[in-house]
Amino acid sequence: MVMGMALVYSRAGEPEKSCDELRILLGMPSQTTIQLIRLDPMFKPVVNHPCFEKLVTEFETKL
Repeated sequence: MVMGMALVYSRAGEPEKSCDELRILLGMPSQTTIQLIRLDPMFKPVVNHPCFEKLVTEFETKL
């Protein structure tokens, strides 16, 4: 559900809200990583936003 909302916000041009959802997702046990988000073209608007850089700093070591 959280990944779905992050995608919806990304596609709707709301990168900060998408980052908020991604922070929740990355903070819980899952297979989602910063690296996978970077590769997903649906998250391109988010990856290019400063809020994503904060997520990278916070979660880049999660594998």
